[in-house]
Amino acid sequence: MTDNLSFRNLLLALSLTLSTIASSQTTSFYKNIFGAYGNLNFQDAPLINGMFELDNNEYFVTSAHNPAADYYLCAKLDSNFNIIWVNSYNDIGSGPTEMFSHAAQLTDGSIIATGISEDKRTFTKFDPNGAVEFTKFYYGTGPNDSYSADAVCTSAEDDTSYVTMFAQCSVQFGLFKFDKDGEIIWGHEFNINGPFLGSIYDLSLALNDGYITRGNYDGATVTRGLIMVANNDGTMKVCKEYESSDPTVDFVTPSKVYTSHMDDSYYIPINYVSNNYYESGRMMRLDSNLNIINAWHFTHSTPGTNMRLRNIANTTDGHLIINGEIYNPNNYPTYQFFVMRFDPNATSNNIIWAKEFKAISSDQYWHSTYAVKGLKVNPYNNQIIMPMSAHRDGSSVLSMDENASDMCNMLDINVTATEIQDLSALTGQLTYMNEPTSSGDLILSPRDAGHSDTTLCGVDPSIHLGVDTETEIIKILADVNQTGLQNLTNEPLELTIITMQGQTIARYSLQPFEKQALLELPSGVYIYRAKQGYKYQDGKIQVY
Repeated sequence: MTDNLSFRNLLLALSLTLSTIASSQTTSFYKNIFGAYGNLNFQDAPLINGMFELDNNEYFVTSAHNPAADYYLCAKLDSNFNIIWVNSYNDIGSGPTEMFSHAAQLTDGSIIATGISEDKRTFTKFDPNGAVEFTKFYYGTGPNDSYSADAVCTSAEDDTSYVTMFAQCSVQFGLFKFDKDGEIIWGHEFNINGPFLGSIYDLSLALNDGYITRGNYDGATVTRGLIMVANNDGTMKVCKEYESSDPTVDFVTPSKVYTSHMDDSYYIPINYVSNNYYESGRMMRLDSNLNIINAWHFTHSTPGTNMRLRNIANTTDGHLIINGEIYNPNNYPTYQFFVMRFDPNATSNNIIWAKEFKAISSDQYWHSTYAVKGLKVNPYNNQIIMPMSAHRDGSSVLSMDENASDMCNMLDINVTATEIQDLSALTGQLTYMNEPTSSGDLILSPRDAGHSDTTLCGVDPSIHLGVDTETEIIKILADVNQTGLQNLTNEPLELTIITMQGQTIARYSLQPFEKQALLELPSGVYIYRAKQGYKYQDGKIQVY
């Protein structure tokens, strides 16, 4: 009896374990976070500009400023990217404003979000439920001081009092550290020797301790990449500049610093811009002292097509996931999103696969799609997760398997990687300086902002898109003999039929009150999308 009971308990434990593993698997999806899908005046909608991982596989997303938008938005999402809470705020001031551009979670579960308001650096601290604990701004006392808005991370020291630091950008740049209430603990500023600009736009924890930053050194004739590692107290540990031996290259611009603890390396995607405005992507692999181990040049097969590298993430087997844009300035859509899997240890054929994202519906094709901060590989199921700013789609998140084989509208593209030797490292020309920094309270004005959570493929086929009217423009016709759709209006409309995997298989133009039978489609469940001017209606249909 005891043995049977133990065996039954073992079976129960195994079944619970298996069910937990199965439920943790994430299916691929392309998901519109804040709605506004199909909004022709897309600049009125919030566009995601960053997604930052929190505890419990939750996320914090921030929105960008658009010329026609008058508010900012941030939200906390669960593991399936459903909104837990969302906050919206009125635009502040008349100068340059980017309220939420980067964020990090602190040890007490709160979230610190950074931004810029009229050349003043801002920090907003949210508690785990979205309530604002404080919002402050910081500014230098020099006549040319202005502050960038792209860098914040938690403290490298194992204490809870010192929570974050940031990099600022002006003629000089700096590192500052704050306590949990937003008061400055220490601050250091650095300057490039001579009348040149030093700009820092990123900040993360370094390999052993301290912090690593990336940016540019704007010299007299060229712009060099600049990488600096700081100690725990913010003082400079090592700094180097990077330039190309190609005389046609005007800019060498690092776009991200990625610290890989799997092989104790820094991976730096960098973009070259030559004097004929051709842009191409390189990537450096550096050791802890910022010496170049390897460097690769990425080339698209289509002549005249440029590549811009954005973000890097590790896989569990030591590969890298890299994303960014490919674009041709003479063709539309100007920018298209790409993602590839790269093996940095292979001696040849480093690219395992490379894919390009195509817009789901034809009315998106002339818009641009950008990769934004937040690329991640889930270590439990190897799902690749990335946010992007797709103009017609608003703020979107993609999830796909480790080969991107199940992502709707992903197409194979031909990209090659060649190891190069045209990068050289110079000793950084930074000098230390110290200027007082002042602070003040910043008042955020909350506002109501409509938002909807739209799934476009994969997770939930029952789509509810933003429609500017409550009147249906199409209805389902179904009986035992036929399945179809009917235009209910006195104007023509476009009808698209999409499989549950996101593949478009049929398009129709329906005249007023016209019916469209779907007898030629195989039996199954499909998504339909009807469009009439600014009006959209989507739903699910069963074909028998």
